This record gives sequence, C-alpha cells and structure tokens, in this order.
Amino acid sequence: MIVFQKDMRREVRQLDEDMKKEESMAIQYNCERERINYFWIIAKKELEEKKAELSNKEREKEEIKNRHDIELKQKKQMIKHVRFQNLDKLTDLKIQQEVQLKSEEDRHRVEARQLKADARALKVQDKEQELRQEDFMKALHKDYDKNLTALRQEYERIANEISKKYQHKICLLYTSPSPRDLSTSRMPSSA
Repeated sequence: MIVFQKDMRREVRQLDEDMKKEESMAIQYNCERERINYFWIIAKKELEEKKAELSNKEREKEEIKNRHDIELKQKKQMIKHVRFQNLDKLTDLKIQQEVQLKSEEDRHRVEARQLKADARALKVQDKEQELRQEDFMKALHKDYDKNLTALRQEYERIANEISKKYQHKICLLYTSPSPRDLSTSRMPSSA
C-alpha cells in the first residue's frame, strides 16, 4: 500500500504541475486574445480613418479636376481669341512686308545696275593700273639688272686686283730666302 500511496502522490504532483501549466497557458491565451482584440480594434479604427482620408482626398481631387477643367476651358477660349488677333495682325504684316519687299526689290535692282556699271569701270581701271604696274616693274627689273651687272663687274675687278696683289706677295714670299735658312728655299719643289 505504501507503494500505491507513493504512486498516488507522484500522480497528484504530476497532475498539480499539469494543472499549473494549463492555468499559465490559459492566462497566456487570454492575454494573447486580449492583445489581438486590442490590435483588431486599433486596426479597424485606422482602416476607418484611412477610408475617411481617402474619400476626402477623392473629393479634393474631384474639386481640383473640376477647377482645372474650368481653367482649361477659359485658357482655350483665350488662346482662340489670341490666335484670331495674331492671325489678323499677321495678315496686316504680310501685306505691309510684301509692299516693302517690292519697293526694296526695285531699289535693289537699281543699285545692282549701278554696282555692275561701277564694277565694269573698276575692272577697266584695274587693268590699266596692272599694265602701268607691269611697265613699272619691267623698268625696275631693267634698272636692277643694270645695277647688278655694274656691281658684279666692279666686285670682279676688285677681286681680280686683290687676287693679283696677293699672288704677287705670295710669290715674293716663297721666292725670298728665309733668314734662318738661307740655303733652302720656301718654294715647294716640283719634284
């Protein structure tokens, strides 16, 4: 019987431990359930707030779109009006420009004729000047050639005189006896 009591005590202890575990699990379960309910309530409120914000934003968007459409219509009307005015002004300007262009073309034709006549006169004058310049250049070349020939002849004469003078001195230098050596001559031997 003692064994039976020991087994029973063990079993009672085991059951007590299991019961405590289950109570703690039930407490945790209740805590988790309350926490989930709390988060559910918060999420539901946030969802409602976001839905309200979204509907407000959609209303604002619709109002902005309506205002934009109205402004767009006004701008289109203004653009049509400005286009009409610009077309009117453009037509007037085209007419004025055509008249001015015709007068400028006439003036240009007259000036072109004058310029052609002036160009012909300048070409004739240029040809005459070229001929005069060629004659002048030929005369200059002729004078230059004469002066060059005269200078060459003068330099050749001077060079010949200097050459003769130094040849004579060299000849005297080689034919005269040396003071050191009277027996030999400085002239190179033609051996």
